[in-house]
Amino acid sequence: TPGAAAGNPSGPPQLASDTWLDSRVVQARLSSGAVAVHTIFDSSASAGTVEAAIRIHASARDIWPLITQCRYAAWLIPGLKSCRTLEMAPDGSWADIEHVIRYSSFAPTMRSVFRAEFHPPYRMDFHRIGGSLKHEVGSWSLLPSAGGTTVVYRVSMQPGFWVPKFVVRRSLHKQLPAALRSLRKHAQESAATSSRGPTGNPALTHTG
Repeated sequence: TPGAAAGNPSGPPQLASDTWLDSRVVQARLSSGAVAVHTIFDSSASAGTVEAAIRIHASARDIWPLITQCRYAAWLIPGLKSCRTLEMAPDGSWADIEHVIRYSSFAPTMRSVFRAEFHPPYRMDFHRIGGSLKHEVGSWSLLPSAGGTTVVYRVSMQPGFWVPKFVVRRSLHKQLPAALRSLRKHAQESAATSSRGPTGNPALTHTG
């Protein structure tokens, strides 16, 4: 069974010089240990794009298993009921994953089915192939930086059903930063005990 680092290892992803991540304000937040979040939200369609970043004192290889294995998904996804791999490429380069999530008692249970493409240990891209959501596409990028790794999460999504605005605000301003802080905590603990982190089958995590 392919491990999380199956496939050909890739080099660190490069970001355009004019991205929000390069601003002095964002870099200062990351250096202080805070989570940086940038959002664009269309309230009329309940659609939005989110970019979030955090700096972690661990290598990309320490972090990689924590964002690609179902057994760690509950650390990152509030309300996760189940996570399972539906299908996987023979070489481990992609996998089709199902998440069943209920973010709030005010929101319906959501089924998210997506394909993830692995570029270990620096990038994972994902896009919707089924489930409740009307649109979903995003990525995790692990960028080497001074003293560790800057983790950047991006997602553009549209539920396709009504979601209370306060649920969306809570998810963006509280749950997403909390998820990234949880990732940092567990990644730094993993780095302290192992140079490569846990091993096992890739089975995708994303916060959508």
